[in-house]
Amino acid sequence: TGEVWGLRLTRVRVYFEMRDTRGALPCSMWRTDFDLLALPLTDGMRVVAGGGCDYYPGSAHSSPSFSFAVTELRLAGEGDLLAQLQRLRRRLYDEGLFEHQKRLPRSGLPRTIGVVTGEQGKARHDVVAALTRRGWAGQLIWAFAPVQDRHAAPRIAAALRELAATPAVEVVIVARGGGSLADLSAFCDEGLCRTVALLRVPVISSIGHHTDQTLIDD
Repeated sequence: TGEVWGLRLTRVRVYFEMRDTRGALPCSMWRTDFDLLALPLTDGMRVVAGGGCDYYPGSAHSSPSFSFAVTELRLAGEGDLLAQLQRLRRRLYDEGLFEHQKRLPRSGLPRTIGVVTGEQGKARHDVVAALTRRGWAGQLIWAFAPVQDRHAAPRIAAALRELAATPAVEVVIVARGGGSLADLSAFCDEGLCRTVALLRVPVISSIGHHTDQTLIDD
């Protein structure tokens, strides 16, 4: 399961990458099989693919290469993502991972707040406006990171570790605006959840709309 990028159709084969937060996998499919599916496929769409390994050993004039030979392909609905999310949520809950943050002492009025968000996103201004409305006049320390692509989760985790290592920081806010479940998938990353669980400071998750619930919220 992943997002399609670099879609390219030739007369014989269809080529694309499937990407998720952990990496990218080159894929190919016979054009005749692809045309039979009649999928309105474009870059960025989330799909479920079945198939197997395809290895080309190379020749005197070309390098060896590996790809995933796709024999089954369909668009992924939110039902697929929700089921995957619930399985991971259950596993992390059973581990007790969600309890670590709840045990941390919380300052009633922190003087220094760290914020992880996108540098150009609306969420940055929303955080400032919300704190201003409450009359808070402390110090903000910003750590900017991408909030929507396959590199986002490790960059967000690195920003959190950096802020938590700053002695003055008493609490960290992670903020991002709304979007689809696929848009918010970086905040369901297992590695990011484990990073949050190990931090010395409380983390406030401000991700998406009120109805959205990512794993970092847990």
